[in-house]
Amino acid sequence: MRTSDMKTVIAPLAGLLVGLAIATPAAADTPAFKLQTTDRTMYGTAQVDQGHFADGAQRLERMLQLVGTSRDLRQPALNDLCVAYTMLRDFAAAQARCPESVDNGRSTGLALNNRGVMRIAAGEYEAGVQDFAAALAAGGARRVATQNLSLAQQRVAELRAKDSAERAADNEVDNATQPQRDERAALVEAATERFARLIEAETLKLASSFAFSQRG
Repeated sequence: MRTSDMKTVIAPLAGLLVGLAIATPAAADTPAFKLQTTDRTMYGTAQVDQGHFADGAQRLERMLQLVGTSRDLRQPALNDLCVAYTMLRDFAAAQARCPESVDNGRSTGLALNNRGVMRIAAGEYEAGVQDFAAALAAGGARRVATQNLSLAQQRVAELRAKDSAERAADNEVDNATQPQRDERAALVEAATERFARLIEAETLKLASSFAFSQRG
């Protein structure tokens, strides 16, 4: 399920958690989906925690180049880049760094939780639910993953209910207009028959005129 019906509102929270609220106009106080950074000592992470996401992302990208191939050192940078790009709603960059953080194989639960929030923000609700459930199984971010999973399941249920209601409304409209469509089809068919008879009559007139002129 993918949707653009929800408006994305970003609201940083204190500490190592940042919250991303997916809110409808009728629910401005909607609880936030939570991402979590890894280590405030990582170059760039403090800026992310303070809400300076673009600055933090630039610093973390530089750090990623410096640490080389070390999986232990790359993990915090990748995870916190996932957080920064998600909060910036730079989904092209987030969709590169978030899966890379998961595939790195370190802090998997945390990485899965953050990728799940990125997917929610991008409108991929069912994929987000799957990531939150996997984060719970992997461990390491159970508190935020539990909250995010519950919130995502609620959103999916709301979207499915809305979709069902819209389908039912469309069916009612279709049923109500069917007689009108039948009437229009009958009128078109009658007009087509009249036009065919007119063409046939004109053709006979032309044939008679041609024969007369030949005889003359």
